[in-house]
Amino acid sequence: MKYSVTLLGTSSAMPSRGRFPSSQFIQLSDWCGLIDCGEGSQIQMNKYQIRRNKIKHIFISHLHGDHVFGLPGLLGSYNHFNRKEQLIIYGPAGVKKMIDTIAEVSGAHYNYNLEIVELDHSQAGTIIIDDNISIIHFPLKHRIPTIGYRFNYYEESINIRKSSIEEYGLSIEEIKSIKSGINLVRPGGEEIEWKTVADKKVISKSYSYCSDTIYDTSIIKHIEGVDYLYHETTYLDGMEQEASDRMHATLGQAADIAVKAGVGALITGHYSSRYANLDAFDEASKELPLSVIVGKEGLIIDL
Repeated sequence: MKYSVTLLGTSSAMPSRGRFPSSQFIQLSDWCGLIDCGEGSQIQMNKYQIRRNKIKHIFISHLHGDHVFGLPGLLGSYNHFNRKEQLIIYGPAGVKKMIDTIAEVSGAHYNYNLEIVELDHSQAGTIIIDDNISIIHFPLKHRIPTIGYRFNYYEESINIRKSSIEEYGLSIEEIKSIKSGINLVRPGGEEIEWKTVADKKVISKSYSYCSDTIYDTSIIKHIEGVDYLYHETTYLDGMEQEASDRMHATLGQAADIAVKAGVGALITGHYSSRYANLDAFDEASKELPLSVIVGKEGLIIDL
């Protein structure tokens, strides 16, 4: 099984310096989703061999163009890829109007079931995908309604030890019973505790996406303890005033949030076009008191 995030775009505002606007592909076991869909997202999917039809849900943070201008094209392309499976889009109020208006004026139609769910950007809530995946959405502070997401995967399984199958002569039905976590009682009264023949395996993964947002400690309660945190780092340190004026964050501010939240690692991104390359981010990250991954197009983070 694969648990990963692929960065498709790390630029802010527009395509620049070889970087694309915000978009990420997330996979948790056999479930796949897309986070934001900036201009050029499909180009990046082609480049990094991501199959569009694998995407079951799309999560939009806000309606600034660098996070949604790739969405109409993607929805239209699904007709050419013969999509039949339902697609669900989550985002702030206005996302349905945007998609419906574009479809109306362009004459677009979709040969699959498209559902659009508008979330309350002013409070936290939970989206249940299945028994293993839940997603918390929470408010971010930006110039327009903006939503952050926390993806949680949790799975427990009981695996029978091969040596125990032979030792106890376990039948297929007995193995099924033990794998459900029930102690085995044989017709003669012999009881076999499942823990003596099997091991419990727990898979727990968490990832949070915070873009765009001003420095805001109120998000800490929602991202606390995640394995990986993607937090926008539009600017390097020294540009705190510009960041505040434009309701963005610096690398140091993102790192401060990450440290206070006790995350496993910080992933940077949403870089201003003023930075010709990311060398300064690489160097500055080495001085920070936590593990930092400088986000770049095509980077795959194994969760």
